Amino acid sequence: MEFAEAFNQSAWVEIFQQEGGLEINLHECLSKGQFPILWMGVIRDGKMPVHKLAWEILKPVEEFATAFAALVQNK
Repeated sequence: MEFAEAFNQSAWVEIFQQEGGLEINLHECLSKGQFPILWMGVIRDGKMPVHKLAWEILKPVEEFATAFAALVQNK
């Protein structure tokens, strides 16, 4: 549980899409407010929860799996 608490924090995010890859830099967030949430994972068999996305990138990694990174709108 300590990991989840430490990991689940607000951050200022820079996303750079470059030839051959994606770079995501996280920085300390000094302001409060409603900001998108960085969400990363793997879609297996085409199943992923539905969320309102501000940004997304998808990349096939196996025949039935796709890696993704997305900024999910914070409620």
